[in-house]
Amino acid sequence: MCGFVVWYNKKNNVNSVKLEQAILLQKHRGPDFSSSIYFDKNYKKTKKKSDKIKIGFTHKRLSIIDLSNKSNQPFIGNDNRNCLVYNGEIYNYLELKNLFKDQKIVSTGDTEILYNILLKHNENFMNELIGMWAFVFFIFDRKQLIFSRDRVGQKPLYFYNDEDNLIISSEAKSIFFILHGSGKRKVNDNYLLNFFNTGRLSQVIPFYKYIKKVAPGSVATYDLNNNKLHYFQKSFESLTNKNLINYNENDLENELNSSVKMCLRSDRKTAVLLSGGIDSSLISCIAKNYSSNLNFYSLFSSNKNVKKGLKDDIKYANYLADKLGIKLISVPVDDKKELNVDHLKEMARIYDFPLPIRGTSIGLNLLYKKIAEDGIKVILDGTGSDEIFGGYYTLMTENLRNAFISKNLYKIFYAYRKYLIFNFSKANKCLIHSFKAFIKLLLKGDLYHGNIFKNYLKSEYLNISLNSEVSKDFDMGSLPSMQKYEIYRQSLQHFMLYSDSNSMMYSTEARSPFLDARLLKYVNLRTDQKFKNGYNKFALRNILDKYDKKCAWRKDKSGAMINRNSLMKDNRLEIKDIVASSNILKNYLDIDLVFKKNDTNVLLKCLSVACLEDTYNLYS
Repeated sequence: MCGFVVWYNKKNNVNSVKLEQAILLQKHRGPDFSSSIYFDKNYKKTKKKSDKIKIGFTHKRLSIIDLSNKSNQPFIGNDNRNCLVYNGEIYNYLELKNLFKDQKIVSTGDTEILYNILLKHNENFMNELIGMWAFVFFIFDRKQLIFSRDRVGQKPLYFYNDEDNLIISSEAKSIFFILHGSGKRKVNDNYLLNFFNTGRLSQVIPFYKYIKKVAPGSVATYDLNNNKLHYFQKSFESLTNKNLINYNENDLENELNSSVKMCLRSDRKTAVLLSGGIDSSLISCIAKNYSSNLNFYSLFSSNKNVKKGLKDDIKYANYLADKLGIKLISVPVDDKKELNVDHLKEMARIYDFPLPIRGTSIGLNLLYKKIAEDGIKVILDGTGSDEIFGGYYTLMTENLRNAFISKNLYKIFYAYRKYLIFNFSKANKCLIHSFKAFIKLLLKGDLYHGNIFKNYLKSEYLNISLNSEVSKDFDMGSLPSMQKYEIYRQSLQHFMLYSDSNSMMYSTEARSPFLDARLLKYVNLRTDQKFKNGYNKFALRNILDKYDKKCAWRKDKSGAMINRNSLMKDNRLEIKDIVASSNILKNYLDIDLVFKKNDTNVLLKCLSVACLEDTYNLYS
């Protein structure tokens, strides 16, 4: 896992000093090696830091596979012409290496293999790869840059493009440094309007005014001859027509085994995040079959106010670890020395974006910190399982509600019937609730969506929601399409940001076996293979049942969480000071009323913006 910055200037004015200062802001992404390569106005490779640089590539490396200098980047192959900077892992690099038996391969890593795949296929490379990536590749003969982000967007990639510059980076902070040094950052008004009218942090609407995020599964080309930028692929479209009529459980089990086995390929120590839930338990059981050098890590809480589910998680995690004979290391989620405003601001510095103050971000951050302290660099997690295999019970509710919105009797009947197979009682309650909401829609023109900021938002900003713009590509009356929406627009995009930011903050690498390209098609499983007899992720439970029945059929899974009330109580004065100092919040909200009502949900949402504003001097 690594970080990089690429800077192209049409007037040959790339500032090498500024570029190398910009990559230092990403030293947490790659502490093992740093290097830069430049091309002059005639596209000749040079290390000379002249005043006539057209393109600069700079890279920070975290060594995971092939620890030698042969896999250092920027990578120039045997042709000594093209250039690659890359962040991620190509898990099937050993299989792909067989394609180049007639070539001299000098390294034992995946970087050189990706380089050769790109030379062979140019922008049509994606079907060859199993892995996660964000890269920029310079093709000398075509005078073209190719940059891409993996199918679901596990690795971040940002870019800025104006009349003179194209800057591409693993983190937004490096782009800002090149453009403005340590000056103010302009926030996109549309993002703020959407946030304060929905209460949700968007991964689709750009947060910063001039910096764009490369969409998941996209490939972009930039022609240096005419300075034209072109997007030409979005991978979610390839899932639309996948047919699983002939679904075979053995195929799924074999592909899961292959994915975990590939994710274990590493020259560094490996850990698995184990909560005792379906996803982590299944990965742990499979990983044990392929590696005897593993550690398990889990969160626990001794706080009596934390929900029972989290306390049950550690019991199941301990049970499975004992059964598999692997050490489990428990990390407290409510350590007051860690759960404070200073730590949130440090996380905001890494994230570059508003930090959700919840267990999936804060709690996991503490896990990665402990893992890094123990000298482990590679961590397997269960990210993606819920979105692909049907982990969210609320999807059934939303599916029936959206069927009512469509006013299509067939869709209503079909959604209700599928819900009945899952849970008879909940289906009938949801049917009544959805019917009432539908009547409200007809009479009042809206549904029952709540917005926690509604009572505090200044009148001129009320009822301006941009959320409809981000769902137009998806049929929200179809369960598989709703899941694809969660994958490419909602929950998975959030969780992958947390995973990447938290792991990179401590120079570790997070890997997610469920996000293997071969598993994405299972989003199209039949509903009763996802939700049945009151159980979610039914297909996965059937496979886990072969390893351990106790974990396979538990229903009380809680997931990572923090005690938000304790956070508020222990840091009350600091939170009030930083929220009261936020100009962005004062512009949109009645802050005095926010403090008067003392609503924890609202204050923590405000805190997420205030921490970032305090760290990076934002303005709107």
